[in-house]
Amino acid sequence: MNNDNNIDQQKLIDEFMLVTEGNLETARKYLIKHSWKVVDAINDYFEWMHDDYCRQEKEKQQQDGKNVEDNDNDDHDDDDDNNDPVNKKAKIQHDKNDNQLRLFRHITYNIDSLNEKNLSIRIKAICKIILDEKATIVFLQEVRNESEQIIRQNLSENFEIFSGFVSNSTDYYTMTLVARRQWITIDNGREIINFKDTRMGRNIIRTDITIENAKLCLLNTHLESTKEFAAIRQQQLAYLLRLIESIDRQSTIIAAGDFNLRDKELAEIGDLPSNVQDAWIATGRRREVEYTWDMMRNDNLEFNGGEELGRQSSSSSGGRQRQPFKPRMRFDRVFVRCSEPSKQIDLVHFGLIGLQRLKPHVCFPSDHWGIITSYQIYQNSSSLSSS
Repeated sequence: MNNDNNIDQQKLIDEFMLVTEGNLETARKYLIKHSWKVVDAINDYFEWMHDDYCRQEKEKQQQDGKNVEDNDNDDHDDDDDNNDPVNKKAKIQHDKNDNQLRLFRHITYNIDSLNEKNLSIRIKAICKIILDEKATIVFLQEVRNESEQIIRQNLSENFEIFSGFVSNSTDYYTMTLVARRQWITIDNGREIINFKDTRMGRNIIRTDITIENAKLCLLNTHLESTKEFAAIRQQQLAYLLRLIESIDRQSTIIAAGDFNLRDKELAEIGDLPSNVQDAWIATGRRREVEYTWDMMRNDNLEFNGGEELGRQSSSSSGGRQRQPFKPRMRFDRVFVRCSEPSKQIDLVHFGLIGLQRLKPHVCFPSDHWGIITSYQIYQNSSSLSSS
C-alpha cells in the first residue's frame, strides 16, 4: 500500500515539476503544504512567483530611478541582477539555459453596465479587483459611458485605456486596458474591426504590444447575444478565427471576451484550429472554474420578493416546490495562439474572479464571473522551441 502511495506521489511531483519547471525540493514543499492536491499546489506556486516578481520589479524601478544619471547604468543593472539573491529566486532552468521569466496576468470581464442596479459600487469593485490581481492586460465588455468614467477615474493612472466605442452604434462597447510598464511597448493601441453582420453593434478591438522582445496581439470582442442569433454569432466566430490565422505567426495572440458561445456552435463550424488553445481546456478542464455565467451561483439577474437570489421555500403543505431551471454556461472564453517557430509565451493558469458578494448590497460585481489567466514569458525566448 505504501508503495502505491509513493508511486502516486511521484506522479504528482512529476506533474508539478513539468508545469512549473521547479525542482524536486520545491515540488515536495508545495504538494505537502496542499495535502498533495496538485492543482492547488501549482496555483499557489505561481501566486508566489507573481508576487515575488512584482516585488522585484518595484525594487528595480526604484534602483533605476537612483541610477538614471549613470552612463553605465545598463551594464550595472546586469551585474546587480546576477548578484542580487532576490532576483536569483525568479530564475528557472529551461532546456539547460538560464532564461529569466517575466510573469503577467490577463483578465477578461463582462462588467454588465446594462444593469444600472448598484452600478457605481459594482464598477468600483471591479476596478479594485483588477488592481488587487495585479493584471497587466484587461478586456472589458458591456462598458457604457457612466462605467467608463468610473474606470478612467480609478485606473487611468495605472493603465493605457483603449475604448471600442463607435458612434452611431449601440451605447455599450468593449474596452482594452494595458498596464503602464517600462517593459511594455504599445505598437498599435486601437484598431476597431467591425463585424459585417451584427444586429447589436459588435466588433473587435485589436491592440498590438511588445512585452520585452515578445510580440503580443490582443483581440477583445463581444459576440452576438442570445440563442436566437446563433447563426450570426457563428459567422462572427468564424471571422475571428480567420483573423487569428492571418496574423503574423511570430506574434502570440490572446483572443478573449464574452463569446456567448455554446459548445455545439463551435463544433458546427469545425472547432478550433489545431494551433489555437482554449485556455480552460489547456489548463486541465477544472470543473470548479468551468462556467462563467452561472445562475446556480450568481443571482444578480433574478430577484424573489427581496429574498436572497436562488432560494426556494417549501410549500405550506410541507411538500417540496420544483426548483426552477438555472442555466450554467461557458459564455466567456480565452483563446491563445502561440508564436512560431519559437514559443515566447506560455499559458500557465486559468481561474475566475468576482465570486465574492459585495456587502451590504449582497450582489456580485457582475452577472458574469471574470476570467483571469496567467502567462510566463521568456526574455531570452529566441532559444525556446514550440511544443
